Amino acid sequence: MAFDGERFRGREEIAHFHGKEFKTHLRGTRLVGDVTDLRFLTNDIAVMHATGGTILRGKSAPAPERHSLQTLVAVRRNGEWKIVAFQNTRVRPIGRSVLGTLLWLISDRLWRLCLPKEQTTQSQ
Repeated sequence: MAFDGERFRGREEIAHFHGKEFKTHLRGTRLVGDVTDLRFLTNDIAVMHATGGTILRGKSAPAPERHSLQTLVAVRRNGEWKIVAFQNTRVRPIGRSVLGTLLWLISDRLWRLCLPKEQTTQSQ
């Protein structure tokens, strides 16, 4: 799942979405990250947590506003590890500062105005 909540099924959908992104918004950027936790549920299933960021074109460090946390599930089949699920969440902590909390609350309300009608009624 992408940081914006869009869900993809299979390699083709993932490649199609990211192909467009790297030709437009992410052109010239680099993605960086680190695995922060690894837990084996069985010998052939692992859950990983990671942090990630985007180094914008012409910059040398990740942009703080693009910091993300990821959860990945990997499965070993025929001796090879494959990621079968990936959740990417943009870090937007509330409560750390008055301005940050206010911005989060306002943007949350504004986003609601942009939702399609059926999503707005489902969430009530």
